[in-house]
Amino acid sequence: MTEAVARLQDRYPAVPVEVELAAGNAADVLVAASRSAQLIVVGHHGGGGLLGPSLDPVTHHLLQRSDCPVLVVHGMAPA
Repeated sequence: MTEAVARLQDRYPAVPVEVELAAGNAADVLVAASRSAQLIVVGHHGGGGLLGPSLDPVTHHLLQRSDCPVLVVHGMAPA
């Protein structure tokens, strides 16, 4: 993960980024982080079927309960 963040920070140095490791249920940790964040960005690798891409339970939970905007990034190409 830190390599991906470092590549993006090199590419977009004006965008402030905080990386924080936390223990606990991922959905609950992200919702708690949303209380003091301006934006939460989460990745999504697809899935789904006839009805289109489906969200994983963590992303779905975050979208329903976040206190800030959430950006779901679908399949980002390597830098």
